[in-house]
Amino acid sequence: MSRRFTNTSRAGLCLLGTADQRVHETIVAEVEQALGPAHAAIFAEPEYLHRTASSDWYSSVQGVITPLKDMVEADAVRTRQRLKGMFGDIARHADALNNSRSDRDRHLGTALEQAIRYPSEASVFGAVQADGSIQPIVVDWACEPDVNSRAESTLSGTVAALPGDAGSGTPADPEPVAARAAVTWWWALVPMWLAAAGLAATLAWLLIAPCGLGLGPWANACPKQDIAHADALLRRRAVLEQQQADLSRRLAEADRACLPLPPPDPEMERRLEEAEAQRGDLEITLTWNNRSDLDLEVTCPDGEGNIYYGNKEACRGKLDVDRNVGTVLTNHPVEHVVFQNPVPGTYTVRVRLYKHRSSSDQHDFVLRIKSASYNETFSGSVAPWRRIWTHTMTIPARGP
Repeated sequence: MSRRFTNTSRAGLCLLGTADQRVHETIVAEVEQALGPAHAAIFAEPEYLHRTASSDWYSSVQGVITPLKDMVEADAVRTRQRLKGMFGDIARHADALNNSRSDRDRHLGTALEQAIRYPSEASVFGAVQADGSIQPIVVDWACEPDVNSRAESTLSGTVAALPGDAGSGTPADPEPVAARAAVTWWWALVPMWLAAAGLAATLAWLLIAPCGLGLGPWANACPKQDIAHADALLRRRAVLEQQQADLSRRLAEADRACLPLPPPDPEMERRLEEAEAQRGDLEITLTWNNRSDLDLEVTCPDGEGNIYYGNKEACRGKLDVDRNVGTVLTNHPVEHVVFQNPVPGTYTVRVRLYKHRSSSDQHDFVLRIKSASYNETFSGSVAPWRRIWTHTMTIPARGP
């Protein structure tokens, strides 16, 4: 079960690569398949918050997740060493992908090279495991500091030595020269100071006029009550927008509940009957047509658990059919998750390409979600360069 453990700001960071190269599911799926779950767990899962231009970070790693800076020195050293070794493994795998003839592999290799870069040690966390080892966790991965080098310009001048008296052949007195130079520069600065003062006064007035600056009753064009009224209107608008979004979601759910049930897919039903699949209040069924291993995964509402091949039961649901595992393979597989009295809330359904055994890179599939209030069938695909397909759905609470 993933849990939030920190929040970071995007300010001062430069994102590396393209958006599809920074997809958490893609990075984690490739690293987990190539190097194992511990390497994949390094990359915390981000949730970008547009309102605050920041990211919440989640991890399913067990134990207390501690920033590197707050660790005792011995644990900090162990975390750095393990992270360095594991990132070295990922870098070598990225090199292998970059040497592939496949454009997709090279694209993924570049994504991994960028994923192991992070702004500073403030991005590094660690959690002590049951065996005493420390699992490194990195936030703001695939980012680097946005450093804009600014050349500082300095106003400087060279005062040439004035020639001495031609008749005497002696150099001019340096004091009068310096004095004349200082007077000249002082008069040159006067217009500059006047221009700066005028600009500052103009900016102050532009801020005062639209209530951007309050300097007391004598220099504020906006009465306090008008400002308070405007703030109240903005808060009321935010509340109404949220209510509108909630009503739109509830109307969409009601529309789906009132739609007639789609006709059953005979081939999907045949595979379910052959697998002796259980029936329930909510059923999620996945079918595809080759010997590759596609996994059906479901994340329960409010992070109450995950259902997948490694944890087949959670939040009143279970994975009761799992095909193309090990050596028992078929070209007509099906996977099935069934719930009895499902928990109301938002579920995340994922289709993951776990093991590729097909002559074609692209794996087309059909996913059906069926309940009393939610009935939809989707067509999708996964591939070695896009291993995860995701869909979210909401099961409403039952009425009284």
